[in-house]
Amino acid sequence: MKKNYFLTMLSLVFCFVINAQTTVSYTQQTSSYDATFTDGTAGVFNNTGTEIGMYANAGAKQVAAWKNFTDDGTTSGNTTTMKVGDIFKISLSAYQAYGQIGVSLLSSPSATSAWINRINNYAVQVNLNGNSGEYDPWEIISNGGAVNESTINGSSSGTINEFVFTFTLMSPTSMEVIIGRTNNTPTSFTQTVTINNSDISGFSIYLTDDWDSDSNENIYWKQTTEYVYANVWDGSSDNDWATVANWSSNSVPTVSSNVRIPGTGITNYPTASAAVTIDNGYIESGATLIAQDAFTGTITYER
Repeated sequence: MKKNYFLTMLSLVFCFVINAQTTVSYTQQTSSYDATFTDGTAGVFNNTGTEIGMYANAGAKQVAAWKNFTDDGTTSGNTTTMKVGDIFKISLSAYQAYGQIGVSLLSSPSATSAWINRINNYAVQVNLNGNSGEYDPWEIISNGGAVNESTINGSSSGTINEFVFTFTLMSPTSMEVIIGRTNNTPTSFTQTVTINNSDISGFSIYLTDDWDSDSNENIYWKQTTEYVYANVWDGSSDNDWATVANWSSNSVPTVSSNVRIPGTGITNYPTASAAVTIDNGYIESGATLIAQDAFTGTITYER
């Protein structure tokens, strides 16, 4: 049985492995999505060259769109799945909805042809539910339908809210989710949850019934929307942590880096002879790291 240990390390000598980062920007245009669904007076449209809008205001009032993760952010790129240390971030301008506004991370959904498929094989959902006029705050739905309610609401008037959702895979089974509002009294809510499905292959965005208690209002998915690959150790040159060729991004991890060290397929495991600071590190079972000076960061060690 595998166990994950979470540690914050400083001035320790220990053994584990870490990884490197590349950022891919995802263009928010209708052509960037692999599939869409609408029912009733609802749809998705390009709003300038950097964002897409959604509306849903008559009939069934349902619209959803699906996108696979790819190495270049386009629909023709090589598909990828989320690995430990990877980060997905997506931004939204919205008030609130009588129905639901949401984004879900998915694991190879078996269908994308109906409203229910927006959460097909979901790993984690983040939803703003209108609840028939109650207008609940944003909530996170994870393993087995577990619900974590945030303290962040939408609104029906004034300046449109700017939301940012950040998903970081912390271990093979756990996800850190940050819901942020960057205006209208900026605030954030962070929760680490157990994911409902692994091998996360992409995401969906969706809207039903866009009545915000005052009027029908479009929502806009926008920049920043990006995927950040963890910096992965490969040891292709030697065992020196500070050698750029030893890292998948061809750069040495920095204070903001998420790092992964694989437990197999590696000949040279890293030695850090000078002080190191990273954000998060994941050490797979069988991997080693020797830290000969202060090493600071939040570390997950699988054994």
